[in-house]
Amino acid sequence: HLLWGHNLTTPNVPSHTKSTDIYYSFYKNSVWSTPESIFHKDTLGSSNSYSNGKIGIDSQNRLHLLWRVIDSKTGIHFYHKIEENCMWSEVKEIPFLTADYDFIFDKNDRLHMVIFRPEYSGGYDENSVYYRFSTDYGESWSGSVLVHKSGSQRGIKVQILLDHKNDIHIIWTKHLTGNRSGGEAIYHSYSSNGVIW
Repeated sequence: HLLWGHNLTTPNVPSHTKSTDIYYSFYKNSVWSTPESIFHKDTLGSSNSYSNGKIGIDSQNRLHLLWRVIDSKTGIHFYHKIEENCMWSEVKEIPFLTADYDFIFDKNDRLHMVIFRPEYSGGYDENSVYYRFSTDYGESWSGSVLVHKSGSQRGIKVQILLDHKNDIHIIWTKHLTGNRSGGEAIYHSYSSNGVIW
C-alpha cells in the first residue's frame, strides 16, 4: 500500500510544497493499481503541503490513512480516511496540531497514537512527545498524556510500537542542541497503560 502527495498541474516536477491531491495505490499480482485520488484541496495563497502520510490496518483488515495538510493561510490540518470492501469513508478532520506522529492498532482495535507538539506551560518548548488513544477508530480520543518534554531540544522522527504483552513503546530522535543542523540522540519510553511512562 502506498500513499503520497501529488501536484496535478506539474505532475513530473517533485514539489513537496505544491501538492493538491493525496493519492493511494496498492501492489498485487506484480502490478500496481491505478492511482486513486482520495483527497483534493485547491491551493490557497502560495501553497499547500501534504506530509507524513501513514497507513495502518485494523483487525477487520480495514485500511486507515492519515496525513497532514499545511495550508499557507489556515495552518495545519490532520485528516483520517478508512477503506472497507473497496469503499472509502468520508474524510474526517482530526483536531490535532502535530509536527510528526505515528499510530498503530492493538489486537483489540484500540488505536494508539503518538504526536509531537509544543508543551505550552513552563517556558519555551519545541515538539514534546504526547500519547493518546481512541477506542472507536478515531471518532473520539482520550486526553493527551505528556510522555517527554523536549524543552529547547527539538523532537523529530517519532515511532510507536506494541510488544507481545501489548505494552506501548515510543521511540524518537531529538536534536542535542537547539540547532537543527546539530547532532541527534535516540530516546525510548514505554508504558503498560498509556498513563505512566
